Amino acid sequence: MNRTRIADVDDLPTLMAMASEFHIAGREGSLPRWEESVESWALWFASCFEHDDRLCIIAELDKEPVGFMTAVVCPAYYNPTHRTATETAVWIRKPHRRNGLAREFIHVLKRWAKLVGCQRVAAGSKQQLGSRGVKALLESEGFRLDEKLYTVEV
Repeated sequence: MNRTRIADVDDLPTLMAMASEFHIAGREGSLPRWEESVESWALWFASCFEHDDRLCIIAELDKEPVGFMTAVVCPAYYNPTHRTATETAVWIRKPHRRNGLAREFIHVLKRWAKLVGCQRVAAGSKQQLGSRGVKALLESEGFRLDEKLYTVEV
C-alpha cells in the first residue's frame, strides 16, 4: 500500500504544522525559536513546489498526515556534474514511527534521484545519526557512511 506521495501547495498548512513539531523537537539551543523560523520553512516548502530539483514527500495513514521528507539536488564539491539528491529534513510523528514510513521515504527519494539525473543519494543528519535505528535503516538500504552523511549510488 502506498502511504507516501509528492506534496503539493495544498499541503502547505499541514507541512507547516509538522515542520513546527520537527523544529521544536530538534532544537538544541543552536536553532532559533519556531516563531523566527516560520518564514524560512514556508519559503523552503514553496520552493519544493516550484523547482524540479527539490522534493517534498508527505506520508498519510488513513488520510491523516503523519510525516514528511524534503530533499534537494546538489552538485558534488569535487565534480559539479556529479549530482547528489540530499535529504534535508525527515519527520514522522512519534505514534507512527517504526512502521516502515522512513523506508518508504528512502525508496521514493532513490526513485526521484534517478529521475532527475542524480548519481548518488545522501541522507542522515547529525541528529539522526545518533540513532541506532536510523543507522541500521540506512545501512540496510545500501547506504554507507561517507564523512558526515550516509550515501548510496543510484
